[in-house]
Amino acid sequence: MVHMRTSQPGYGGDVLKFKETKTEWYAIHRVWLLKPEQRRAERLESNDVNERTHVTAGCVNVAPDVYEKLLDCCSGEELEIQ
Repeated sequence: MVHMRTSQPGYGGDVLKFKETKTEWYAIHRVWLLKPEQRRAERLESNDVNERTHVTAGCVNVAPDVYEKLLDCCSGEELEIQ
């Protein structure tokens, strides 16, 4: 994963990019909170699987503490999802 800076609002200044296509790239980042009506943080923390789905449009949203742990351990590593 590549640690990348971003000026896009809502991402905390950086993301971990794990995939890139000709037109897009996908990343792990802190949960995006700029539309409070979407309740993303609450849905991500829910015990209900249905609440946790569709929190994103392709990237992986994680709680800020999880993001910091991933940044510390995995920046520069290849992401493998099994």
